Amino acid sequence: MAMDGITLYKVREDLEKYLPIRINRISETGKTGIVFNVHANEVRCNLLMSFHSSSNHICLSDRSFNSYSDPSTFVMVLRKYLLNGIIYQIEQYDYDRYLLMHVRSRDELYDEKHYILSVELMGKYANLILVDGCGKII
Repeated sequence: MAMDGITLYKVREDLEKYLPIRINRISETGKTGIVFNVHANEVRCNLLMSFHSSSNHICLSDRSFNSYSDPSTFVMVLRKYLLNGIIYQIEQYDYDRYLLMHVRSRDELYDEKHYILSVELMGKYANLILVDGCGKII
């Protein structure tokens, strides 16, 4: 069953209790899953995002996940821009089925950059989009 807006609202409320969340490692569990190893409020856990067409979800988990040895290009881009970044705000408009995670990170010159990780959990059209501070899709 696909996640609806009300359930996602409750998940967002739960995630906001852990803010700020530091991203330590990014890996993928398969073609449709991405795991962020995070540190939040002195708790180390995994932020799991599944984009499968029939069972998409987002949750915090204590379970460890096996990652592929050869990550995809998208995971490498996420690592480049978001590794060691801090999720400082999570937004959801009304009861829509997407979240906007605001991430503050540093680039190779140690300048602070802001990114938005758009998590869209809309059934078969689930998607993850990385946007820079100017609104350009990376």
